[in-house]
Amino acid sequence: MRLVAVCAVMLSLTSSSFVVRGSPRGTSGTSSDGTDGVACIQFVSSRQLYGASQGSDSRVQAEDTAGCSLWSRPLTVNGYIMDAEQTIAGNFISMDDQFSVPSPPTNQNGGGGGNFIALFPYIQDNNPVIFQPVLFWGCEAWNIFGCVIGGPHWYVQSTICCYLGREETGGQIQVNPGDIIHGTVVQGSLRCGSAFTVTITDVTWGWSNSVTDCTSNGSPLAGPMALEAYNINTCNDLPPSATVRARSITSNPQGNWHSSFWGVNPSCGYQIQFPTPDVLLCWNGGWCGGGGGGCVDKNTPILTQDGYRPVQSLRPGDSVIGYDLKTGKAVSETILSNVASDATQIVSINNDALRLTATDQPTYVQNSTYTGWERNPQNLKIGDSIYNPLTHQWTSITRVQISDGNERVYDLVVDGPKDFIANGYLLLDK
Repeated sequence: MRLVAVCAVMLSLTSSSFVVRGSPRGTSGTSSDGTDGVACIQFVSSRQLYGASQGSDSRVQAEDTAGCSLWSRPLTVNGYIMDAEQTIAGNFISMDDQFSVPSPPTNQNGGGGGNFIALFPYIQDNNPVIFQPVLFWGCEAWNIFGCVIGGPHWYVQSTICCYLGREETGGQIQVNPGDIIHGTVVQGSLRCGSAFTVTITDVTWGWSNSVTDCTSNGSPLAGPMALEAYNINTCNDLPPSATVRARSITSNPQGNWHSSFWGVNPSCGYQIQFPTPDVLLCWNGGWCGGGGGGCVDKNTPILTQDGYRPVQSLRPGDSVIGYDLKTGKAVSETILSNVASDATQIVSINNDALRLTATDQPTYVQNSTYTGWERNPQNLKIGDSIYNPLTHQWTSITRVQISDGNERVYDLVVDGPKDFIANGYLLLDK
């Protein structure tokens, strides 16, 4: 590696989610991959200076040097804010869960040295190296011309960090609020021995990347979700009213998760709850309580004798239009009850054509192997179809998003076939 006293290109790196427990961020070491292209890197929490080279395999390798002018600003929240985790006597060999992209932060200073946020499940070995599929917001690396990695948007990246100051990634994929993210860390083997493969997928759009590297020193620490952030000077530097739900959690061995808080300021109402089998991370007033049963979201149009009406306007005794699957004909039904409650998750189908609770709201669907009722909308996938009984046509699902928060929903119960038509699509009461 060629080092220079004055850097031709100045690159600062905010090394979010690259913290490894038991080792300060920016731990120095010496290594070389034989590439040129020297840049200055700042690991902002430790404020150590590095000369570095960045190779074509997206690895960053660093060694101590000096003489590079770097941006610096007062740091407040820098590192872990909270996480759900467990340390065991043995080794974790897999971690798998899903979560949704929250809203962007209120303050969107996504440039170099701005607010920088990371959400991720992980496994960590004793080297220490952390294997993590990460959702980022903000600028990870920048030079005098502006941000070169990341920016004022959410993006995902499979990441392995930071043995001897080296970070390995699978590249960045920009994502949107509400997109469903699936992260996995799975143990396998390479010629060097035991290894972990990290994969992150935007399920909503089908994009993914992965990275694999070796581990040689056990893996006793894991967690289904952590929040880490940098340059958080006020609570507005974090997403507002945020609830991040880690769901469909599986690990080997199965974890018995507990919460850890790192006593950071500013204090933004950080909470962790464990509504089995999920894990909730909440802040800035985000809803961390329980939710109601299966329902449709407020303002969902329900077909009645007089046309569509918002679900919240319907009362017991009102008439709605249902559909008899046996005869293939529309029928009149009477509302027996319409109970409001609050839900912590909403599934959006095809850009809000339907907005349903994640569980217990049966939806009439068709896929390559099945036609019938899917009880839990969170299981709907791109390529499935939902049924319009008015046109007798199937509509392909092209987008599925899940948002976390506190939403008013309505549980509509009717007589007759016990189904109803919501914005043109057939749903079943429970």
